[in-house]
Amino acid sequence: MTSERVALKQVPEQAPQHAPAKEKLGLLRFWQVYFFGVVGLSLVALMFISGSQSVFSADDYVSFGDIVFSALASWLILQRKQLARPFISLGSLLIIIIGITCDLIANHGVISISLVLGHNRGILLLAALYFWFSRRVRQTLNQPFVLASHESPAHASKDLYNLREFSFWRNLAIYFMVFSVIGHLMERVYSTFTRYFMGIYDPLAPLWQDYLSPFNIYGFGAVVCILALFPIKQFLQAKIKVIWLVLPLSFIINTVVVTAIELTVGLATNHPDTSGHLIYWDYSNLPFNFMGQICLQNALGFGLVATVMVWVIFPSTELFFLCRSTDTMNLVFVFVLVGYLLLTATYLIDLTLPQPLRTDLSNSGAPTDLLAQG
Repeated sequence: MTSERVALKQVPEQAPQHAPAKEKLGLLRFWQVYFFGVVGLSLVALMFISGSQSVFSADDYVSFGDIVFSALASWLILQRKQLARPFISLGSLLIIIIGITCDLIANHGVISISLVLGHNRGILLLAALYFWFSRRVRQTLNQPFVLASHESPAHASKDLYNLREFSFWRNLAIYFMVFSVIGHLMERVYSTFTRYFMGIYDPLAPLWQDYLSPFNIYGFGAVVCILALFPIKQFLQAKIKVIWLVLPLSFIINTVVVTAIELTVGLATNHPDTSGHLIYWDYSNLPFNFMGQICLQNALGFGLVATVMVWVIFPSTELFFLCRSTDTMNLVFVFVLVGYLLLTATYLIDLTLPQPLRTDLSNSGAPTDLLAQG
């Protein structure tokens, strides 16, 4: 019997596959640093300006928009997104046009070179031209920007409370920042109602000042609702199938928890001033109050808001977020973060300048000039 020899084909070893090298940023690096610098320097400048004592002009609000625009532009360049090219080109032109329009109105139609190219408009014009015509921009910023997620709402609804996902904590930060501002506005609406229909009014309360000033206690309350009260609601629904039993039980638990938080925060931070008046809130004149820190009316109101948050707002909003792409939600996070930092630097942080420098800034037209820097 003859043995058959099988010729083994020697397959040459293949070289390991390497990911294609990223195109170098080149001049894009300058623009990335520039936009990031606009955000950082502007936030630092705002810390030295008391928002409560300042009257912002239209040009200042354009500067606020420029700060948010710069943050988004810097992030898009960092991620090498194709969206950066039209966003920066068209956004720069839009800021220039709005700024010039505001100045023309303020100057009664008088136009000049300094008006057209003043502040940072000349740099923004260069950015618009560079990002629109540069070949390096088209070659380097080559990552697509995905708008929508492929996840179905039915599947996404199962991941509303997933502590292992980065997206959950990113969205939690968004809730904190947004509800820090929305909570202040809601309290103003409620206090306006009690003022005109119940005769309860405290003109010294901070809520009547700077309606966009973040009240972080409400942001913290939203976080507690999501991290603690939503799982309790889920647990009750799993154990008790009857909705008309679960809902009132959830409301009672929510009321007790949020009232305990208000009392704890009040005892820690809400101390009386020299006149004996509690500095942040004072329920001493309301019935069923305890130490002026909590009262029955507000406890029931906060419990109702917490219940709506747990049963309606968080599930629907989180489901909407989960059906959006990672790119979209990251861009939303950058937008909200910079907006929150702007409000915090303007209204909550008031650093004191040395007196000679403060005098110089006052004579030079601050705060408008400070906001125009960068």
